[in-house]
Amino acid sequence: MSDHEEPFFDNVRFEPVEETCPTRRRRFRAWRRSRPFWGGLLCMLGGLEIALIPLTAYRIILVSHSVAIAALVGAVIAILGLLLWMTPAHNKLYGLVALVLALVSFVTSNVGGFLLGGLLAIIGGALGFAWDVVAQPIEAAARPARTGEELEARTGEEPGPATEAPRP
Repeated sequence: MSDHEEPFFDNVRFEPVEETCPTRRRRFRAWRRSRPFWGGLLCMLGGLEIALIPLTAYRIILVSHSVAIAALVGAVIAILGLLLWMTPAHNKLYGLVALVLALVSFVTSNVGGFLLGGLLAIIGGALGFAWDVVAQPIEAAARPARTGEELEARTGEEPGPATEAPRP
């Protein structure tokens, strides 16, 4: 390298890994906790196995001799798992439908993807159905009122001797 050329990486700023990883991890953790993550994941894994097993050479389909119906049941279960992630407000419906389709897959799709896919989908549907939103406390309501004006603004009550907080 000659003296008049600038090194290529002099203008590039590298951020240390320690600063970026915890924030990504915290964001993923917050996203994961705001929806039925494990129920959706197990539904997707079970649905994919139920959909792909009939495409192999092994055939143990009990009622329907159509591979398309077996693959369709598995694909719908996998889509329901994805919907559990994307629209967690409808988790009861998606979890219940995934649970029923997982039971149907035991008859239509190689004993539910050789039991493993069906069991994964049943557990995922049950987890999706059982998940509930946990209300987070609002920061302003969580801390105590310091003055009578703050208390009045929050509750609409007049501050009195029993409700007045000591001043710092």
